[in-house]
Amino acid sequence: MNDKLRIILVMSAILVLLLIGWSKKQRQESLENINISDKVEESTFSNEPDIQNEDIGYSYYLVAGSFMIWENAEDQQNKITKMGIDCKILPETDGHGYYRVVVFWGDDYQGAKQYQDIIKEDLPKTWILEK
Repeated sequence: MNDKLRIILVMSAILVLLLIGWSKKQRQESLENINISDKVEESTFSNEPDIQNEDIGYSYYLVAGSFMIWENAEDQQNKITKMGIDCKILPETDGHGYYRVVVFWGDDYQGAKQYQDIIKEDLPKTWILEK
């Protein structure tokens, strides 16, 4: 076989291999883009406030944070939950525009005060909201 022909065949084979590898890479990037799009859609849906309304109407709440932005309240809720403390986000109903992250809700002031004393090492800046 002629040397020029061998070189052409080898170059052609290399070119084919590069094209196959490139198309696999392009397909993989397309799949990654689909996954990224799915994650963006999921996060868009998770940003919708999922507020627990059943606690409205209690007299006392132990507040662990007040936020005008829902995502900030959600971040605080996640941090507190990771500490093993049950908490909820109250909807903005008082006209002040705050989402309140609460760790106690009930009609007993002494109960709120006692719980505040119990968790003061983990959450030292809590305060009691009376409605």
